[in-house]
Amino acid sequence: MAGNSKTSVALWVLLAVVTVVGIVSMPREEYSGDARVLRCATVSLINYLDLDVPARLAQSLEANSGNYFFENKSNHRFYCKYGVLNDLMYVPPLLIEKWHDGKLDYLSDNRAIYLNWFNIVFVVASAWYLYLIACRYTESPIVACGFVLIAFYCTFWWNYLRAQSYEIYQVVFMLGFYYHLTSAFRFSRRRDLLMAGAWLGALILVKTVYVVLLPVVFIVVAVSWLDGTITIPAVFRRALWLGLPIGGALCALLASNAYQYGSPFETGWSQGDPMFSGHIPAGLYAYLFRRSHSIFLYFPIFTLAVIAYPEFFKSYRQDAVLFSSIGLVMLVVYSKLGDWSGGWGYGPRYMLPYLPLLSLPFLKVMEFVSINWRKWWVTGCAGVVAGVLVWSFHFQMDVNAVPFFAYYKLENFFLGFHVPEVDSYFRTHSLGVVDGDLVAYKHGKPWLPFELMEPELNAQGVEEVKGLLRLNTASNYYFWPDAAVGE
Repeated sequence: MAGNSKTSVALWVLLAVVTVVGIVSMPREEYSGDARVLRCATVSLINYLDLDVPARLAQSLEANSGNYFFENKSNHRFYCKYGVLNDLMYVPPLLIEKWHDGKLDYLSDNRAIYLNWFNIVFVVASAWYLYLIACRYTESPIVACGFVLIAFYCTFWWNYLRAQSYEIYQVVFMLGFYYHLTSAFRFSRRRDLLMAGAWLGALILVKTVYVVLLPVVFIVVAVSWLDGTITIPAVFRRALWLGLPIGGALCALLASNAYQYGSPFETGWSQGDPMFSGHIPAGLYAYLFRRSHSIFLYFPIFTLAVIAYPEFFKSYRQDAVLFSSIGLVMLVVYSKLGDWSGGWGYGPRYMLPYLPLLSLPFLKVMEFVSINWRKWWVTGCAGVVAGVLVWSFHFQMDVNAVPFFAYYKLENFFLGFHVPEVDSYFRTHSLGVVDGDLVAYKHGKPWLPFELMEPELNAQGVEEVKGLLRLNTASNYYFWPDAAVGE
């Protein structure tokens, strides 16, 4: 009972901390791009009980034809290309916006606050699930809490905890699926099987690509259940409880495809650039080693967890096989995408839902340090780990401080001048490094591209560039604006 009491206190303290940090670090701007496109479909659903977006609006939002929308040739309506559950997810905050503001437009300047409060729900849910999962592998509530906080704020996850995009709830769905399926491995409870199936079904309705996980999960589950004393009829009963919600999700997916795109088997991606036009070796190299998208750099606890994988596999073979299989399969799938980078995103955003699970062996590293900290070499290694995490935390603070897409907007602007030194700066500096330089510029230090460009500009050009820099170094904290906002 004492252990349970400590766990409960630690969990409530953790949830309070992430809630406060989530509120204090709320972004000032609305995350644009595909997330804004999805919300336009949600507005149509709320206002007109349909998912199509007016043709003129769809065409104005398109970066390229077929990039965001699918035009149904039979009725000439434009539907969002992303999973139908994405449209439904934004119904609660937009309903509140309509109730509070008395109207609901497709685009709004004050939508961020409603979306921010909605995000807090998923921040808390992420912390809750990840803490419960961590407690499977450590007896220390403090270690479990520390793991959650490090995963949140010392990795690129923090950016997506703030961004009002679908990454935040994909992670919750993945954590929920993993928690309940591994619970079913241990306790064989029907409710865990149903919940695991429901979360996996939700993932499929968010992104059709999650269908590729079905055979992976089937194989892992079959091996787990057949590797014991369970009878064949019992296996079928368990499979039924797990498969019912997944089957329902697949039916909903086929129905939504037929309604929006004209065929149950049309995913919406037949228009625009081919989806799987990339080369797997190039994508794998980028996800592993490229400065701008390396999972080792952007999720450093995964890097540190690698050394504990052998021990973790020995102790928790079923669980390790499950999250490793899911992570590896999705890494290969995303490496095949034509746009494996995720467009104007930060870090390896497509891999975010899996990295918290792939980093679970880091708990063993934390436990080892907490037990052996008196040894000088352990203290030394812990100091190095702490240094890496502090560096990554500082990195995330710089990224969060400026508007979401400041890097890309400035890159597009400055590359248009075709100055070799400026081009080299953007090629050799990642988003986080550039954002750090922008934060330093805001506090009075020179910014190299501007310094290189200034001699080539007249007085009017200099003022225009300074205005652009003011906009792209404005505070991106809702409760902590500065003078640059709106200038």
